[in-house]
Amino acid sequence: MLNAMFEKRLEIVCDGDNIARYPNLSGSIGNLHAASWFFHDNRDWLNGIIIVGPNLRRSIDNLYDFDDMLRRGWIKQTPPHHSTDEFVLEYAARHPNAYVLSNDLYRDYKDTRLEIAPERVIQFLILDREIIISGLQELKEVLSIA
Repeated sequence: MLNAMFEKRLEIVCDGDNIARYPNLSGSIGNLHAASWFFHDNRDWLNGIIIVGPNLRRSIDNLYDFDDMLRRGWIKQTPPHHSTDEFVLEYAARHPNAYVLSNDLYRDYKDTRLEIAPERVIQFLILDREIIISGLQELKEVLSIA
């Protein structure tokens, strides 16, 4: 029973740089925690991966917590000199049922092999350290778990 429940989980890959820098361009560890907590709280129906770039280290407001999240595996960091967007979109390309959590429209990747259908990009809002995801109920209905 438990294995069957975990087999039917929605895949979401997060543009962690986009999340951390919402709504301004400074890096907020609180935003990364909000996304991580959201995935943890919904792990029965959702599998979430948060990808960040190495440049986020320069602007994050709490480097100690950032390093702790990396060490615990709550966030994954791309190699130096690589775009977070490219790793997020590569993951989505390899997992055709996965969605991308980001407010980025990825226009730079239009007409490339990493182009992603707009309906696979989920927009978000962060209010009082809580991540609000647009269309969450519809995503649950995709899995018939509403």
